[in-house]
Order: sequence, then structure tokens, then C-alpha cells
Amino acid sequence: MSNLKKLKETVDHMIAEGGKDWETVPVAYALWVADDVKSVANFNDEDATELTDAEISGVLDEVYHAQDGEYGINWETINCAVRECLSNR
Repeated sequence: MSNLKKLKETVDHMIAEGGKDWETVPVAYALWVADDVKSVANFNDEDATELTDAEISGVLDEVYHAQDGEYGINWETINCAVRECLSNR
């Protein structure tokens, strides 16, 4: 099972660590959610087989832990993780 934090947990952690300044500091980030993984899976799978919640969580966990500083997470990294998930069924 994924050990990724939920959005609220992440924001709460940032505020707790950085104090009130985090509430007003501009940030840039990419946010990838279950619907993104589902859309890639439906695009890849000819039978449009639904991924389970555990598989979706696993895909997000995989791309999060495999990201690097140059490419980060993008549609292709999600696509590769979804294809691997589907092939491991």
C-alpha cells in the first residue's frame, strides 16, 4: 500500500514546519491524482479495464519515488507505470 501523504497532510506539515509564512509564500508544484492515472489506464488498455484503488495508489507511489529532478512526474512516467501495472496482472 502506498505511503504517500494526502494533500491536507502535506499542507498541514508545511505550515507546521514553516510557520505562518507558508500560508502566503508563492509555490509552484505539480499535482497528480487518481483520475490522471485512471485516464491513462483507460487510454492504454483496449478493454478499458478499471484499475483498482490499490493499483492506482501503487502507480502514484511508483512515479513519486522514481521521479528525478529534471523530468519529475509527467504523462509519460505515469504511462510507463500504468503499463507495468497492467502487464503485472
